[in-house]
Amino acid sequence: MNSKLANETTKKLLLFNCPLILVYIMLKFVLVFVENEYLKVKTYIHGALWLFSAFFFVLCVVAIVLSLYKTFVVDLLLGKSYKYYSLPFKKSKIIFSRAVPAIIIESLIVILLFMAEKLYDLVYFFRYYSSRGIAVTGEYLADMAIEYIVWFICAFILFAACGFLILLAFVISRSFDPSKTVRNLVLAIIIEVLANCSVFIVIMNISNDLSMKYCNALEKYTVQTVEELYRSIGLLAYYDQIIYSVMLLLLIIEIIGSIIVSKKLADKRLNVL
Repeated sequence: MNSKLANETTKKLLLFNCPLILVYIMLKFVLVFVENEYLKVKTYIHGALWLFSAFFFVLCVVAIVLSLYKTFVVDLLLGKSYKYYSLPFKKSKIIFSRAVPAIIIESLIVILLFMAEKLYDLVYFFRYYSSRGIAVTGEYLADMAIEYIVWFICAFILFAACGFLILLAFVISRSFDPSKTVRNLVLAIIIEVLANCSVFIVIMNISNDLSMKYCNALEKYTVQTVEELYRSIGLLAYYDQIIYSVMLLLLIIEIIGSIIVSKKLADKRLNVL
């Protein structure tokens, strides 16, 4: 990547997206405490907070769409970036300098939107236990923190994979007949969707088969503890974690493959305006 172009893209995206997501998170945080009666407010104030929260959620979504549109369509598909930076940089450097910051930042923004929604469940959980005088242990908090971290990493890999697949589709659309760019783009997206759906269906079928075997094993063995069960049926007890690990590995391979193919196509075949 070209550091100057990447820094310029990153700054623009952060300035465009960050204020909106920060305001939304703040409003969501206040709204969660209001709904859980930690703060006593009048009904119309609660309604106003809810409306502002919904309004900024829509603004965040619009900002994400506009950022991706400007990066992939205006700058890359329509060729604006190549007019200003085509020499002496390779086309792949220009593409990655624009697309990679957009994919990373917008993926994080989407995850923050989802995490803000999960805030309600977290606060409700603590209120539920505290109202019943049940203390939340440090061990449980550590497990919850690990669960959130794993969820964050998995979600980021998923959204990043989607972003790099979109990038690959755009590169493919400009790498062949430039007069049929839209057709090439649609075909590339359809092929990518069908390929991923096929792999997902295969994985789900395998997961269902393993789930049935796991249920049969539960009926077959009479054990008292989870540790005894795991010793009795071996790796089958971890089938769920294995499936998720395989899916994450495939997503990482997909990201690497998309980057490699995009780079080679961009440098050798990309048609720019």
